[in-house]
Amino acid sequence: MLITGTHENTPQVVNTLYGPEGVVRSDSWERLPGSYHGSGCTLAAAIAATLANGLELPEAVREAQEYTWQTLNAGFRPGMGQYIPDRFFWARKWMSRAQARPERWVFHTWEFAVYTP
Repeated sequence: MLITGTHENTPQVVNTLYGPEGVVRSDSWERLPGSYHGSGCTLAAAIAATLANGLELPEAVREAQEYTWQTLNAGFRPGMGQYIPDRFFWARKWMSRAQARPERWVFHTWEFAVYTP
């Protein structure tokens, strides 16, 4: 069971993973300003994805928390409400690097053969 400290009034968010024997791991994250919609869903999906990719539970939870924190750090506010996690922050970073130095990137055009019986 993962207990998150997202609703505490502290400078750090402390999330603790418990197993049958007690605490498995505890992780601290810098609390970001603002209120977020979708952080729990993002974390749950990231845990499921990392488990599906073969990580053990403690590592999966750690990796998922890192990903979630990054999505929140890159979050955006589409109106006057809560911030939304930017789940594609990693792709935007890649694109900005590619656009900053286009001469460093080589793009290939691939041909696909379609087999028709």
